[in-house]
Amino acid sequence: MLILDLINKINKKALFFCAIFFYIAIFFISYKILNRGVGALAILPVTFFAWYYGSKAGILTAALSLPFNIIFLNLLGDEGINTFIARAGGVAGTFALILIGWVVGRLSELSQQIKQELAERKKAEDMLRKTSQTLLALIQESPIAIIVLDVAGNVTLWNPAAERTLGWSAAETTGKFFAFFEQHARQGFWKKMQAVLDGATLKDYEIQHTRKDGLQVSLSLSASPLHDPEGAVNGILILITDITEEKRLQREILFVSGREQRRIGQDLHDGLGQVLTGIGFLSRTLEKRLLAKSLPEAEEASVITRLVNEAIGQTRMLARGLYPATLENDGLRAAIEELATSTETRFSVQCTFICDRHLDFRDNLVAIHLYRIVQEAVTNAVRHASPQRIIISLDVEDGRCILTVRDDGKGMAAGHQSGMGINLMRYRARMIGADLTIQSTPGHGTAVICSFSSQATAVRLKQEQFSEHDYGKG
Repeated sequence: MLILDLINKINKKALFFCAIFFYIAIFFISYKILNRGVGALAILPVTFFAWYYGSKAGILTAALSLPFNIIFLNLLGDEGINTFIARAGGVAGTFALILIGWVVGRLSELSQQIKQELAERKKAEDMLRKTSQTLLALIQESPIAIIVLDVAGNVTLWNPAAERTLGWSAAETTGKFFAFFEQHARQGFWKKMQAVLDGATLKDYEIQHTRKDGLQVSLSLSASPLHDPEGAVNGILILITDITEEKRLQREILFVSGREQRRIGQDLHDGLGQVLTGIGFLSRTLEKRLLAKSLPEAEEASVITRLVNEAIGQTRMLARGLYPATLENDGLRAAIEELATSTETRFSVQCTFICDRHLDFRDNLVAIHLYRIVQEAVTNAVRHASPQRIIISLDVEDGRCILTVRDDGKGMAAGHQSGMGINLMRYRARMIGADLTIQSTPGHGTAVICSFSSQATAVRLKQEQFSEHDYGKG
């Protein structure tokens, strides 16, 4: 091995001198032993250099045997070239050596190529194995439920987080149809998965689910298609996150904020409003007394009275915005009508409410969420869109209630549809099982559309509603 390593390190430029050394050694040794030069022994350096340096080196080494045969024949007393040609196989032997040098060199090159390919394949297999082990560890330890389905909807992968989230073990689900579809057939969940198989993706789809143990949980689901090496869809990757606690906290926040809004609205109406009303009465009385005495201060008292009355009006509008008493007393329709009227008064914007007179909502929680959605949409339009007209409509189409707030303002770009107010509207819509979409084109106004089934909403609210009695638990 040491000799081979040393030979491998020989510079290829020294090949000629190495070959000369080999030929001298061959002819000298054969002459000493057999008393004649044996040219056939030239096959040894030819095959050696062909194997270690390739076909070109083998051909060159074989070609060198011709002059060496002639030189040594002369040195040994023969007639050189004539004797070489006359000998049987002299020329043919030289060509045979060249062919052997090329064949052995090519075999060596192919051998090296195969070794390199095998080494690269082994390296790739090692990397693939390490990647697979890392991916498997990530799947097993992931806190997110990871599920893989084939094109027929059967489970092929079910990680431990899926077991914790949904309650079924991998042994109970692998190879079987995903039972999740059956529970949510009414929501058209399998149709959504069919869309994923067609190449679409599903992101942050929220759904209420009943676990194996009967526990109700809120889930956020995302899905994307899986592809085979040819690019064809061969399965679905589903990621599921349990957002039950997050939803509970969000409901608490909404409840607390709603309660505080109601308290502040009542305080404004019953506290500050009453004080301002008293000041207004006193300032009016003072104004009358000053007028009776024809004092010039009567005009200033009149200004004070007018400003106090304006403050009373603004306080009442703030109180109605924070605590729409009309909503509790007269229902959603009356509250939205009052909101439209106050919008016209405060902002000098034409605001119209169109509603089927036979359509109303008596569920207070549904009404509150719908009212807040309308209130937020109208406020956004007035503050950001500079509209001339706002139209609020509430109607029924194909068994679904459609609540729309449409303005003719400057609209919004797609990237501006994720602010806090919009996110809050989306959340309120999800709370009542509704779908909220925003249609807007810069320069052509905006439409906020909330659609829902009143029957489905009532069922949803039995699961979602948060009472003051529950506040502070958990």
